[in-house]
Amino acid sequence: MHSPLYITDIIAVNISINQNVSGLVGQNSTHLTCSFTKDVDKKILNVMIVTKNRDGNFDTKTPLVIFPKDNASIFHPSGVYLSGRVTLTNMTHVASDVTMTFKKLKCEDEKDYICTITYSDNYFITSTEKSDQSRIIIKDEFVIKVENFYSRKMSNSANNTNNTNENLEVNQTNDKNNMADTIETYSSILQKQNTKNNYDVEDVKPVFILETDLFGNTKPSRDQFLTQVELYKTIDATNCPASHPKGLQRVRGLWRIYFDSEIDRESLLTSGITIRNKYIQVYSRNPRIIVNERPIYLKIRDKNVPCSAEDGQIERS
Repeated sequence: MHSPLYITDIIAVNISINQNVSGLVGQNSTHLTCSFTKDVDKKILNVMIVTKNRDGNFDTKTPLVIFPKDNASIFHPSGVYLSGRVTLTNMTHVASDVTMTFKKLKCEDEKDYICTITYSDNYFITSTEKSDQSRIIIKDEFVIKVENFYSRKMSNSANNTNNTNENLEVNQTNDKNNMADTIETYSSILQKQNTKNNYDVEDVKPVFILETDLFGNTKPSRDQFLTQVELYKTIDATNCPASHPKGLQRVRGLWRIYFDSEIDRESLLTSGITIRNKYIQVYSRNPRIIVNERPIYLKIRDKNVPCSAEDGQIERS
């Protein structure tokens, strides 16, 4: 006769968080929701939203917000920076989730988050469960438009491709042109954005990077091309998306990057940029134009010199 099997340790309470939330800077609908299950033998005490600390750990002692059972939600001191730009739901005795909604999303909100739930059992033993981590991904309206533009372009290119040698040569030529010697490939997008934000990229001098600093003297293959979208995303990762560049221009391997403020320009000049795990220098002026800081010779230009004049006459003058 078999003895009865008693299961004495079952996790009856668990918690989850909505995964990989994306939102636009300034958007007012991005939210983090903690959903949890309840057990009649467990008394829920609170739910918290926690983000990583400077050491890269989720410290439950320093949450952002706390949702106490049957009480008003509160900000922990580590989360007071959110006060005034997020709304919090309260956890009632019938609730199975709580939500923090952003009224104004900022760059600093792009972080990893988890939800925790603390409860006690019939023996007043307190336990805490954690959700999987999720991340808020900050996007910018302009880069989304550029991504969609190139996505449609590549889709149309793929639909029009055939297997003849003649068309293959044409496509190879078009692929090279995709590196875009000018910003005309998405100038319409830039024009709309310029009109919307009422700025002139000429107000701020551009900064420059060289493809030779990335590829060396080796000509990159098609799959190694540096595109506007990749460069834009890389700059977004270096500078906050709220201060994104307003224009990118490529001329024979030289990239001009236009910003809408001197602060953003100086920031990129100071920090440099890392592309494909390689640090790339950012130049304040066109590195292909050689300008003598301390010229030794004085340059004089003579005008209206007849073609019949000999060099000696010019020297003696």
